[in-house]
Amino acid sequence: MPASNAVQFLIDRLLRRYSPKALWGFATSQYSTEATCFALLALRGIFDHATLAREVRALVNSCRPDGFWPAVDRDTGPGVWATAIAVNTLVELSPGNRALRSGIHALLDASPQEAHWLYCLKFSTVDTHVRFDPKKYGWGWVPGTLSWVIPTAMALMALERSRNLDLVPAKDLERRLDLGYAMLFDRMCPGGGWNAGNSVVYDVALAPHIDASALALAALRKHSRNPDVQRSLSWLVSANCSSAYSLAWKILALRSYLDIQPRFRAITEAAREQLIGILEDPAQSTETTTVALAILALKDDLNPFALEPA
Repeated sequence: MPASNAVQFLIDRLLRRYSPKALWGFATSQYSTEATCFALLALRGIFDHATLAREVRALVNSCRPDGFWPAVDRDTGPGVWATAIAVNTLVELSPGNRALRSGIHALLDASPQEAHWLYCLKFSTVDTHVRFDPKKYGWGWVPGTLSWVIPTAMALMALERSRNLDLVPAKDLERRLDLGYAMLFDRMCPGGGWNAGNSVVYDVALAPHIDASALALAALRKHSRNPDVQRSLSWLVSANCSSAYSLAWKILALRSYLDIQPRFRAITEAAREQLIGILEDPAQSTETTTVALAILALKDDLNPFALEPA
C-alpha cells in the first residue's frame, strides 16, 4: 500500500473515532488527554482553522484549576505525562494560549519523590537494589511519584519547545531541564537505550525498550554529540520492532537527527514501509494514540516532537 493511501486510511479511522463530547479516547468514547492531543497533532492539516480552534478550546477546558491536565476525566487527578503532552500540543497549535503558562508552571513544580531529602537518603543508603543517582531526577507519571523515562522525556520536549515563548523565568526553566537531562543520562542502559525507569536492578542490567529509547533520544536532540546519545542511536537503529506504536516513535525520533545523520533517511524510509505492513493487521491500530502517531510517522511534514539542534 502506498504511504499516501495508508495515511488517508488512518486519517479516516481517526475521524471516525471523534466524539463531540469526549473528543478522543484510547479505544472507547471516554476522554483521554493523550489520545486527544496526538489526534489533534495528526489532524492539524486536515481541520480548517475554526474547527481546530474549537477542538483546542475543548482541550484547554479539560485542564484542571492547578494547571495540570488529567489522564482521562478531571476527577481522576493530575497527570504529569498528560500535562507534558498537552503543553507540547499547545506550543505547536496555539502558542498564544493562556493555558500554556499554567501548564508549564505545573511541570516545573512537579517534583518526584527523589527530590525530597528523605527519599534521596533512602535510595542512597538503604534501598540500593536499583542503581541510580536520586539527586538526578525527572518526572513521574503523576506528581509526587518516582521519575520514569517516558514522562521525563515528554516533559523535556514540552519545556524545550516552550523556551522561545518566554512564559517563565529562564533560570527556573534551565534548572529543571538540566535535572531532567541528567536523570536520562543516569538511567541509560549499559549498552545504550533506555528501559522504563532504571537500567540496573539487583545488579542485573535491564534491556532497553524501543518506545522509551525513542522518546529519550528525541528529548536529547541538543546533546547529539554526547557519546551516550550516539551509542543509544546505534542501538535504536538496529532494534527490531513488531509494534506499530513503538515503530512510529522510532521513526519520529530518528527523523529528529536527519540533519547530522543523513544515513537515517534510508533507515526511516525502510521503517515506514515496515510500519505500513504492520498496520495491515487490524489489531495493530485498535487504539487512537497508535493511529495518530502512525500518521505523524508516515508524513514527512509532521513531527511535533522535533527539537532544534544545539
